[in-house]
Amino acid sequence: MKYKTPTSVASLIGLIRRNEDRSEPYCIYGEGDSAEATLSSICFIEHHPEVTDDYEEIYPQFVNDNNLELWFKEELVQDVVANALHQDPNVSDATILEAIKHYDEMDSFMNLT
Repeated sequence: MKYKTPTSVASLIGLIRRNEDRSEPYCIYGEGDSAEATLSSICFIEHHPEVTDDYEEIYPQFVNDNNLELWFKEELVQDVVANALHQDPNVSDATILEAIKHYDEMDSFMNLT
């Protein structure tokens, strides 16, 4: 997985399906609201924001320079993909993206059955 390199959400989901994204912690950033993301949306992998003693989040310079928004943290997408594959090994990428958005909003896994 390459940091600061544009990739589609579909490609990222493929990496996560194959467990090729586990080298180090990361966040997924994109333009606009994550609720509007589609499989063809472009996103970027970058480091987590730093948190100051005053709980202020300081985002990586690349994120600021490109006006990106934090979409998801790796643990959320990894957990949702694992849960979706457990429920249905043949689950589509579109359903996985829907499940990611559901978890991000509701803080619960989506029932696929």
